[in-house]
Amino acid sequence: FKGLLEGDKKTVKSIMLALLQSGVPSETIYRDFLEAGLKKTGSLWELGEMSIWKEHFISEMTLDNMAMVKNREFFHRGDGRPVLTLVPGAEAHTIGLRMISDRLEANGHNVIFLGNNIPYDNVLSAIKGKKPYAVLLLDEIEKAHP
Repeated sequence: FKGLLEGDKKTVKSIMLALLQSGVPSETIYRDFLEAGLKKTGSLWELGEMSIWKEHFISEMTLDNMAMVKNREFFHRGDGRPVLTLVPGAEAHTIGLRMISDRLEANGHNVIFLGNNIPYDNVLSAIKGKKPYAVLLLDEIEKAHP
């Protein structure tokens, strides 16, 4: 977390590579490192102890780390109907849903990650066109943190 706070991408990347090379399970990396770092970041931001630019920078470094984890694994696309994942409305925070989507994909599901700010008619069009067996929506961040 210190590396994230200091914006030390080299140290953060070397820690991530060490975890990956030592065979730490992806679920553990996501939960104990990436998610934990995001929670600490969010807490500092809520307390006014972190600027928005730094929170966004840490979020982007987290996305880079998630890509490293995802690249280590071999993802099989399911042959069945897909799972559609999106963040409804104007909510801008998508990393949590991306983590869930990655884990579903790692377990063989055909995930279609739409992200956020998708117009209602486009969501309906995606559902109609892809016929998913599940649609996952991430609720607003404020509701997730009391």
